[in-house]
Amino acid sequence: MFVKNNIELFCSDYMQDKFQRFMSVDYQKHYDLKIEKINEGIICPLELADGRKSFEDRAYGGVCYNDLSFCELSCPKRFKGDSPIDTVQWFIGANPNLKKSDIGRIDEEVFSEEY
Repeated sequence: MFVKNNIELFCSDYMQDKFQRFMSVDYQKHYDLKIEKINEGIICPLELADGRKSFEDRAYGGVCYNDLSFCELSCPKRFKGDSPIDTVQWFIGANPNLKKSDIGRIDEEVFSEEY
């Protein structure tokens, strides 16, 4: 049994080790949030990238500039596998098969907080 901060774990040593590693990481962001104004930006829905079976990493979607290039600032990072410090990019921008002529237009201001 492992006890920390009044948490008792009744599990294998392997799982206790994983728990200790995850509890030792400071997951809070320690930098100022950034805001970028994108004129005529495009919000692409999440969709599976070629050959992927889940949205775990590198799905199409996210905020793009008017030329369909990806706005990196809009991309949250996800934790990768068992590692509490390795991250992967969750989505990678517009599907390369997307044509601007197929995109509907809604003229409104969008603000997103990612923290």
